[in-house]
Amino acid sequence: VAGVTLANGGDNIGVYTPVFLSVEPLAAVAYCIVFLALVAVLVALAKFVATRPPIAEVLERWEHILFPI
Repeated sequence: VAGVTLANGGDNIGVYTPVFLSVEPLAAVAYCIVFLALVAVLVALAKFVATRPPIAEVLERWEHILFPI
């Protein structure tokens, strides 16, 4: 599992490591705060969409196929 995770994230390591090493610490903190805020927005949006009755019915019907994908 660790090998697959590292292989899938290798491009991210190659891109973001130089970025984080070349900016001031305050900028790195700002990047992290913006990232976490946008993840929270994405999760809230996903929860909102998934709890709409017509969409929830489709998700429940097809979850055994959709979620593994």
